[in-house]
Amino acid sequence: MGTPHYMAPEQIEHPQEVDHRADIYSLGVVFYEMLTGELPIGLFAPPSKKVHVDVRLDEIVLHTLEKEPARRYQHASEIKTDVETVAGKGRDADVRYTREGTKSKLDVIRQQVQKPADGLIIAGGINILCIIPFTLLMGSMILTRSMLLPQAGLDAKVAALSLLVTCMGAVIIYGVMRMKELENYKWAVISTVLAMLPVSPGCVLGVPCGIWALAVLLRKEVRTAFAVVSGR
Repeated sequence: MGTPHYMAPEQIEHPQEVDHRADIYSLGVVFYEMLTGELPIGLFAPPSKKVHVDVRLDEIVLHTLEKEPARRYQHASEIKTDVETVAGKGRDADVRYTREGTKSKLDVIRQQVQKPADGLIIAGGINILCIIPFTLLMGSMILTRSMLLPQAGLDAKVAALSLLVTCMGAVIIYGVMRMKELENYKWAVISTVLAMLPVSPGCVLGVPCGIWALAVLLRKEVRTAFAVVSGR
């Protein structure tokens, strides 16, 4: 480090006036050489003009290499702070780009589940319409007091089945809405399976759309997407 190329100008011109800022100049020489593989001799270009480095490092390096000691960094701690700032902003940018990339992938997967999910919502809606016969049958039994007649047993079973199918429809729609947002993987699978059960009118649409939805849901990247969203 005692060679002329690493020495501050004042060490050569005014040795009696040398202080700790000469070491800062020497540090700048080392920085420049580390980044470019060359020494900062004569009229030298900023590091970013010679190699692919963050242009913000130029200001730090050139500041350490100021000819006048008063124009350099006055303390090594100032260099440390500026370097950490550049490094920190770089990490923030990497995180931002990573998040943007993740968001883009999630959007693609949402599009993939969209169509089968829409079909399952329609199937769930068809099942919910079973509330109509349930209401009519219950109203009929109450009004006619047919619960005392043999027919009442059959009507009660039909009404119970209608109510069950209606509840299934509500569960299906709830789970599928979560599916469309990539939330709650378990509910997404349960609602898909319910839509496929051959005990409701909605299964006519629920079976093909359910098979489609399961084919999408069982893919590794889709399960990962649900986990990412759930972990936020």
